[in-house]
Amino acid sequence: MDLDGWDAAYKLLIVARAIWDPTLLLEAVDTTGVGAIGKKEFDAARSRRRRIRLIATGARTEEGTIELKTQPEALEPEDPLYELGPGEKGCVFETDVMGTISVKSSKGGPLATAACVIKDILNIAAPPAL
Repeated sequence: MDLDGWDAAYKLLIVARAIWDPTLLLEAVDTTGVGAIGKKEFDAARSRRRRIRLIATGARTEEGTIELKTQPEALEPEDPLYELGPGEKGCVFETDVMGTISVKSSKGGPLATAACVIKDILNIAAPPAL
């Protein structure tokens, strides 16, 4: 379990390097995990029908800088990541042309993670021909 947010930070860094800048370093990710919040915050979220999820966010500012962070967030039921259950992962892309694109996977564990990382590296190094 990624209580400190480092697994999410590494995954975010892989995507950010592929999209924006291959020289980004892990130190560029402002990392806060769910271990930083307590029962009080979980109970408050639950009382407002929200769910706490560890969210990794990457964005390019209007000035062109890249901001990367992981942090727990209390998601509303309308959020695409709200319904994720134990072991599920999701990704939401906000795009200019296609709007919001959401994907989720229930494949988990070290083998699934390793397979995804290898696939991502191969696709980044040699994207499939379209």
